[in-house]
Amino acid sequence: MAGVWTGMAGAAGAAVRRAGAPAARAGCPAAWATAATASAGAAGRRLYSAAADDGLASKFLLRPLGSNHAPAATDNTGRDTRTEEEKKRDFTDYGKHLERRKQMLEEFSKSHFDEIYKYRANLGKDWVGPPSYFRADRALYMPNFFGRTLASSKPSGTTDVLRGKVSIVRVYTSVSGGAQAASYFESEAAAVGDEPADGGYQIVDINMPESAIKDGLVRLFEGNLRRTFGPARHSRYFIVRAGVSADLRRALGIGNKYTGYIYVVDRDCRVRWAACGAAIGPEREWMWKAVRGLVKERRRATM
Repeated sequence: MAGVWTGMAGAAGAAVRRAGAPAARAGCPAAWATAATASAGAAGRRLYSAAADDGLASKFLLRPLGSNHAPAATDNTGRDTRTEEEKKRDFTDYGKHLERRKQMLEEFSKSHFDEIYKYRANLGKDWVGPPSYFRADRALYMPNFFGRTLASSKPSGTTDVLRGKVSIVRVYTSVSGGAQAASYFESEAAAVGDEPADGGYQIVDINMPESAIKDGLVRLFEGNLRRTFGPARHSRYFIVRAGVSADLRRALGIGNKYTGYIYVVDRDCRVRWAACGAAIGPEREWMWKAVRGLVKERRRATM
């Protein structure tokens, strides 16, 4: 279920520890939001204070995330656009056959519970967002995601929405991930409301239901989502089911479906800052520092 990802990750983490499974799955979206908001600050402080013991504080993101190639709005649609001749050639290509076999072996070798165990171990905090954002000449590109939005059932790409603007992109699959991505904002209202008119940035949500069943549940709650998110956000809330390949996930460091991921993207669709899991310690401050820096950078470029 998409639900309302308006809270933070403390209660979601507590639910994992109590139930031994990721994120509360019962109840209504509003209940999830309220529960997630209740103890996120305390959970973040506890996780950060424990960082010195397990070395988490030294796990800063040191390398840029993203793709080497500039995205296009028609990338990653999930549609096979090859001609019959190209399909035949790929089918008989031994190198591609070995590549497909390797991908299948990797998929089948993973336990269904791997991501649950990893999430329980660190609440999805695989790395800590860096104190400074990446320089433009080092940063990589944000791949295109293709799906419907709360404003339209007609699929479209995220690249057209991101290009020319400074964006905070939140990516999640589960209730716990959505709550974690919301923890980088000052309040519940800021996480779901319209951005300030003079802020110079936009917020883009990418919700990736992992199955057709969960996608159906998202559709069931879309009306609730429209009432919860600010009207200006509807065209920037993407629901993506197809085209999210393993390579795309690796490029963005998306390794756990129960974790929330957040990216600060510049006007050229380059990922300049990123974090995962709930915000801990000064991470929220660092993210907003990156946003303010990129807004100034964009304004200087357009003067």
